[in-house]
Amino acid sequence: MSMFEGCIELEEEPFTFSTKTQELLDLGKAGVDVQPFRDRIMRRLRELRREVEAMEGLFNSTSPTSRLPPEVLSKVFIAVRDAGRGNLLWTRVSHVCKRWRDTAIADPILWSDIGAIHPRFTPIMLARSKSAPLVVKLKVDEDLRITNKLLGEILERSERLRSLDIFARESEIDFQSVLSKCPGRAPILERLILHAGGWGGGLPASFLQGGAPSLRYLKVVGCTLPWKAMEKWMTGLTVLNLHNEGHAFNNRVPSTANLQQVLRHLPNLKVLELLHFLPRSPWPEVIPSGPPVVSLPRLLSLKLYDSTAAIRDFFYTAAVPPNAVIDITLTDIGLLVAFTSQLLVSLKSSWCAYDAHNRGPFATPYGVQELRIIGLGYGGKSRPRFECRFDYVSQKHYRPPNLIVSWTSKEKNPPIAQLLNLINEHLDLSPLRLLRVQQSPLLPAGVWKMVFSELKALNTVFLFHNNISQFLTSLENPELVFPALTSIVYSEGYLDRDGNLISSVSRSVVTSGEKRLVKALKDRPRITVSRTNKPFDISSHPYWAPES
Repeated sequence: MSMFEGCIELEEEPFTFSTKTQELLDLGKAGVDVQPFRDRIMRRLRELRREVEAMEGLFNSTSPTSRLPPEVLSKVFIAVRDAGRGNLLWTRVSHVCKRWRDTAIADPILWSDIGAIHPRFTPIMLARSKSAPLVVKLKVDEDLRITNKLLGEILERSERLRSLDIFARESEIDFQSVLSKCPGRAPILERLILHAGGWGGGLPASFLQGGAPSLRYLKVVGCTLPWKAMEKWMTGLTVLNLHNEGHAFNNRVPSTANLQQVLRHLPNLKVLELLHFLPRSPWPEVIPSGPPVVSLPRLLSLKLYDSTAAIRDFFYTAAVPPNAVIDITLTDIGLLVAFTSQLLVSLKSSWCAYDAHNRGPFATPYGVQELRIIGLGYGGKSRPRFECRFDYVSQKHYRPPNLIVSWTSKEKNPPIAQLLNLINEHLDLSPLRLLRVQQSPLLPAGVWKMVFSELKALNTVFLFHNNISQFLTSLENPELVFPALTSIVYSEGYLDRDGNLISSVSRSVVTSGEKRLVKALKDRPRITVSRTNKPFDISSHPYWAPES
C-alpha cells in the first residue's frame, strides 16, 4: 500500500509524463546507442527519486506530529527509549521520516543511554552521543569476547560516565580485565553497580585511580575489592551495598582492619548493606571491650546478613545511630538464644557509644512501643522475625521498624518465650502499645501470661493468620489482667471452636468459636473486637446474653 493511499481521494485525470521523461521514452522507440542511453535513464531515475523524496517530505510536513518542535520530539523519543530499555527497538523512530531521523540523530542525549551490547550498533551510539554524559546499563549474556571489547570502548570514555551498571549473573565476566581499561578520572560518575553471579574476579587496583568525586552509590556483588585503592574514589558515598553470593565467599570478605579503614572514609554514608561481607570471626568467650573505632553519624539504614558472631563484632566495631533502621538476618541458628542475647548486647553497646560520642537523644531508654512477631513456628514463606519500633506511629502512616531481627532457619518449635524475655531485658517492653502477631501459631499461653498480660501500655493486639486459642485461653483466665487492652483485631475470616482462623466453615462450628471469644470478653467490656478493622459488635452477638 502506498504511503498516500487512503489519505486523500483525488479524481483521476489524464496522465502525462514530464518533458524530460517523455523525451527519453520517445528516444527508446527510435533506437539509439544503448550504453549512453542507459546512462541517461539512470540520471533521470535519480532525479525522479529526489523529487519523490522531496514530495514525501512535503507531505509529511503537513501532519500534526511534524509541527512539533525538535526539542519536544526528542523528549518523546527518549520516553520511547526508556520504555523499551534493554533492546534496540526504540531506534525505529529514526526510520519513520527524514525529519524524525534528523531530529533523532542530532540529539546526543538520545544515544547516551546504552542499554544493550551490539557489535555494530554500540559504536554508532557512542559516536552519536558525542560528549553527552553516558548512562550504561548492561545485562551481559552475549559472547564475552565481543562484550569485553565493547565495554573497553565504553570505559575508555570514563570522563563521560554518569552511571555504570553491569549485570552478569549467567556469564563468567572478568571484571579484573575489563575494568583495568578505566584507570582514569570519572568526574561525573554518580552510580556504580557491578554484579557477577558467578566468580567475577576482583576489581583492579588501578580502577578509577584518577578519582570519582561525584560517586554516591556503589553496589558490588560477587567480587573481591581492592580496599586500600578504593579510598581514592569512594569517600563521597552515601549508599554502599556489598554482596557475596554462593558459598565460596570467605576469601572475598575484607579483614576487620580493611573494613574499619573504609568506613572511616565514609562520613556521609546513609545506607549500608553487607550480605556475607563481614569479616569472618570465631565465637570468642570473651566479649570485646573498649569503644567502637568507627562512627557512622549519618546512617539511616543498615542491613546485615551474616553469622551472628560477624554481626555482633560489627556492632562492637561501629557506633550506629539509634534512629537508623536496622535489619539483621542471622544465618546460624544452632544456639539461637545465646546468639540473640550477645547480639542484642553488642547492638545496645553500639547505640550507647554513638550517644556518648554525639551527645544526642538516645532512643532505647524509651523502650519498644510496637512489636511484630512474624513467622515463628510457621511453615510458610515468611522468614521468622521480630520487628521493633521505639516510637509509636499511627497505622495510617507506615514507617519501617527501627529494628528487625530475623533468621534463615525455620524451626518448628523456636524458644519464643526466651527470645521475648531477651527483647524485654535488653530493649524493654514495658512501654509496648501495639502488638502484632502474624503467622505465628505456636505463641503459647505462657508467653501471653509472662510477657504481655501485665504490660500497662498495651492497648491493641493484632492477630493475623494465626491459631489464637492460646490467646483466648489467656483472656479466659481472670487472673491475667491486660490492664490497658482496649482493641483486638484478627484476620478476616471466622473462628472455629479451637481458635483457628478459617475462611469458610459451617455456621454451627463458626458460632461455637465466636461463643468462646464472647464469653472470654464478658468481664472485659472495655475491649472491642474487629476482623481486620471491620467492627464486630459483641454486645449484639446472640451469645452475649446470659446462658440459661
